Amino acid sequence: MSPDDASSPDAAIIGTPYQPVMSGTAPHAPVGLKPWRELNDRVAPAAGRSQ
Repeated sequence: MSPDDASSPDAAIIGTPYQPVMSGTAPHAPVGLKPWRELNDRVAPAAGRSQ
């Protein structure tokens, strides 16, 4: 076995820093209720919006 083989007991140990699974995520908090029509119109395609 060569020292480059991962299954070799002589293989080099490469240290990797700990990185939490949740690092980089944005916090999300509950928000109040809003009229569904307004929310729907905000995400609807411009051509399909009713006025």
